[in-house]
Amino acid sequence: MYTLSRTLLLLSFQILTVLLSAQEQVEETGVNEYRPVNQRSISSESWEKAAGEIDYSSDRPEGIQEHRTPSVEAPALPDLSWFSTLVQIIAVIVVVAGIGWWVYKMMSMPSNRRISKDEPHITPDNLESYIHETDLEKHLREALARGQYNLAVRIHYLQIIRALSEKKYIRWSKEKTNREYLRELKNTRIEDPVRNITGVYERIWYGNRRTDQEDYLLLAPDFINVLRQV
Repeated sequence: MYTLSRTLLLLSFQILTVLLSAQEQVEETGVNEYRPVNQRSISSESWEKAAGEIDYSSDRPEGIQEHRTPSVEAPALPDLSWFSTLVQIIAVIVVVAGIGWWVYKMMSMPSNRRISKDEPHITPDNLESYIHETDLEKHLREALARGQYNLAVRIHYLQIIRALSEKKYIRWSKEKTNREYLRELKNTRIEDPVRNITGVYERIWYGNRRTDQEDYLLLAPDFINVLRQV
């Protein structure tokens, strides 16, 4: 950094020296160019003999006229600076209002517009009709938190039905029965596991068998295992 600064300083001095030297040469040239020459006196007799009787009093240059630049003044323009300021203020107000409206719409918009507009109020009684639209895992956590282990077993089975539908093993419809689903699974690799777990589910859900926490902890791994096989 020090070397660079020193180099620039020296270069500046050199440029300044060159400019001053050039200016002195110009001034000296001008002085020499306009230096008066030595005058030589001429006698009146010699001048009269040279000029003779020529009269220059009537001579006048022709075609030379005095040229005057016409004075043209630009018309005074109105001061429109206030208009430019007004436009800027209006533009700022419009932008701020637009941002405020956008923020208001974003804050008033539900977090999941699809669910808020399209999904009805889902309860444990109508879960089977909306297994593809709702969050079965959330309902499972809520059922376990309330100690509703029969409902938890039902949700496990609905998860299996949803997976079978997504993997194209069955064609889901809320009007179909479990037996119809089993017929669609005939001769597939998961026919037997789904048939066995369907029997367990029906004995618990339709047999009005009360399931406690201990029973659920024994049954849940079987449902999870079948779900993983789908």
